[in-house]
Amino acid sequence: GQITEPLREGNLIGNGPQVLSDIDMLGTDFAMGGPGTCGKDGQGVPVGTGQPTLRVSSMTIGGTAA
Repeated sequence: GQITEPLREGNLIGNGPQVLSDIDMLGTDFAMGGPGTCGKDGQGVPVGTGQPTLRVSSMTIGGTAA
């Protein structure tokens, strides 16, 4: 495919384990996101997220095969 234009309000559609196995390139720009909280029933646990730029060889985006 080609990079053409940014997407807005897109949906990523797929199977989590399959998407993870379809990662074929990783960048060296790993960065952590800001702190967050994951909660249920009024209880919260601090969480963090982070990842490098990555490329997935095949994924459906916004209902269109990308």
